[in-house]
Amino acid sequence: MLSLPSGATVAELKRKLAEQSGVQPKRQKLLGLKAKGAKPATDEALIEDLVLKPGTKIMMMGSPEEATAALDAQADVAPHVQDDFGTAEGVLDDVEFADREENQVRERAWAMVHSRRACGAHASNAPVGC
Repeated sequence: MLSLPSGATVAELKRKLAEQSGVQPKRQKLLGLKAKGAKPATDEALIEDLVLKPGTKIMMMGSPEEATAALDAQADVAPHVQDDFGTAEGVLDDVEFADREENQVRERAWAMVHSRRACGAHASNAPVGC
């Protein structure tokens, strides 16, 4: 439970939360704070001007700096992103996407599964002409 002086702002609330959680105010998102007119509260809004009922719980979302720094460090050593489309330097391959062998195999498998579903039969007892 936090106590704030009269006239405190949302920014001051975030600073108090940062002291306890280690999540810097710029990384905090406070859910449940509404200004009059159902607008989200800004950092400059006074706590006493917010629409809060007694017993209202406010949820804070955010990540401490250490956690984001660790993710940044992992990203720095991660392998380069693989080109999913098999293109070299932005030039498309000569083979169209639909004509590639791996896509034709997927397409045939998809068609087989859906044709059996349309017949209302399982693979083990599908009618011959279906």
